[in-house]
Amino acid sequence: MPERQATQDGKSRKPQALCRSNQEGFITMLSIVIPVYNEQDNVFPLHERVSAALEQIGQEYEVIIVNDGSSDQTEANLKLI
Repeated sequence: MPERQATQDGKSRKPQALCRSNQEGFITMLSIVIPVYNEQDNVFPLHERVSAALEQIGQEYEVIIVNDGSSDQTEANLKLI
């Protein structure tokens, strides 16, 4: 990650990977997208562990788990989350 980034007004600022709001006042949110395929036994622990880790950073977030055509009960389990 570069030390400084130029903004539209030509000023430089230190980049922030995760922040509540930027200089323009927009709220940022971290989005995690996870594809799963035949992971019926793993979607609950996956969601719990990812959510627990993201809670610790204090940033607004969303976890998007995408069923990639599973033939087991992955889709049914995702609907329970």
